[in-house]
Amino acid sequence: MSCFRGEAGDSGDHQKALRYAIGRLACRDHGSAELAAKLKRKGFSGRAVERAIATCLRLGYLDDRKFAAGITAIQARKGFGPAKVRALLRAKGLDRETIDQALDQCFGPEIQLAAALTAARKKLRSSKVKSQTDPRPMLWRHLQGRGFPGAIISELLASKKFGDLLTHNKG
Repeated sequence: MSCFRGEAGDSGDHQKALRYAIGRLACRDHGSAELAAKLKRKGFSGRAVERAIATCLRLGYLDDRKFAAGITAIQARKGFGPAKVRALLRAKGLDRETIDQALDQCFGPEIQLAAALTAARKKLRSSKVKSQTDPRPMLWRHLQGRGFPGAIISELLASKKFGDLLTHNKG
C-alpha cells in the first residue's frame, strides 16, 4: 500500500499536502514546525497540514531529535558555539527539550574549547587581527559573536595552546 493512499474519507488536500511534505523531505531533513510552516505558506488547510505532519512522523520521515542533532553537528563543525546554535534551533521551531538534548550531545566543554580554538585560529589569519598589539579583545568579541560562552573564551585565552598559537601567528 502506498504511503500516499489515505484512509477512507481523506481529502485531496491532505494527499497533496503529504506529497508536498515528502517532496521537501526528499531534498533535506526538516523539523516538524518548519515543515508545517512551509505547508501552511503553500496554502494547505490546518487540518491537512496536521495530518501530513502526523503521517510523516508515523512513517519515520520526520524526526525532530535527529534534525536538531544534524544541525548542531554541522554548526559546531563550522565553528559556532552553543548559544548561536540554540538560537538557530529555536528559529527552526524546535522545543527546548529537543534543543537541550542536541546541544548536550554535541557541546561538551572539551568540544567547545576545541571549536573555539579553531575559530580563533581562523580569525588570527586576518590581517586586521595580526596588526593588533593584543588580539585578545578582538578575539573575545569574535568568539562571543559566534556563540561561545565567556567561561570557554576565558579558558581558551588563558591556555597554553592559545599562547603557542599567538607566538606562531606573530612569527
